Amino acid sequence: MAFIDDIMARAKADKKTIVLPESMDKRTFEAAEKILKADMANLIIIGTPEEIAKNSEGFDITGATIVDPNNDPNKQNISTSSLSSAVLTPW
Repeated sequence: MAFIDDIMARAKADKKTIVLPESMDKRTFEAAEKILKADMANLIIIGTPEEIAKNSEGFDITGATIVDPNNDPNKQNISTSSLSSAVLTPW
């Protein structure tokens, strides 16, 4: 397990933010709980409060930032900046 331990140590040393958009999938919350307990990254979970409450039941996601895509005041800014920085390549 030395390889995995090395990756985890490097992640903790250079903590990044990960955005998890799949709040309907219980595996998202399983992974989120493990990442938060290990303090490897900051997490943002995208979803409505209702779907997050329903799907995260049984998982401790304390410390994650929850962003409701329907009510976020930065929604337009994020959408616009994402489109302007996207790289489109032809098939």
